[in-house]
Amino acid sequence: MIYRWHYLSAVGDLTMTGTDNTLTSLYFTSQKHIPVSLDDEIIDKETDVFVKVKCYLNSYFKGERPEFSGKIEFHTTPFRKQVYEILSSIPYGKSLTYGEIAKKLIENRLIKNKSIENNKLKAMSAQAVGNAVGHNPVCIIIPCHRVLGKDGALTGFAGGLEAKKKLLSLEGIKYKE
Repeated sequence: MIYRWHYLSAVGDLTMTGTDNTLTSLYFTSQKHIPVSLDDEIIDKETDVFVKVKCYLNSYFKGERPEFSGKIEFHTTPFRKQVYEILSSIPYGKSLTYGEIAKKLIENRLIKNKSIENNKLKAMSAQAVGNAVGHNPVCIIIPCHRVLGKDGALTGFAGGLEAKKKLLSLEGIKYKE
């Protein structure tokens, strides 16, 4: 069974979906890419994991640095999962560029498989990384807002640039417009 709950945040209405114990998405209700299938029957119910999400978000919007104690389950490609692992490692108040994430992906792949001599691992498109970041199914907790363009430039965000500016400002992250 898939459940849904809403959270009105300082940056807009957020929707969360999941099971009793697992979060599968947290997204801006108005965003372009909805990370859940609306074909499934969805029931509005505040589950245990949604209570944990609300606690996390309440702390986050107070300027605290919470740790999410719930379980997250991704229904996506292996490439995107790797991107989301890197996003999850970006500390509060820090940022990475799309290019830096691409370099980290290349490094991770080379470390995992030292015998690969494929030129595709020597370069990776920041645009491919951007596509994965733009489809992040769990915003804020998986901090895609901490990703900036080259030289710290403000770039697109599924929740809108105004929301991204507010999230970056909350964390004290500098960016270029």
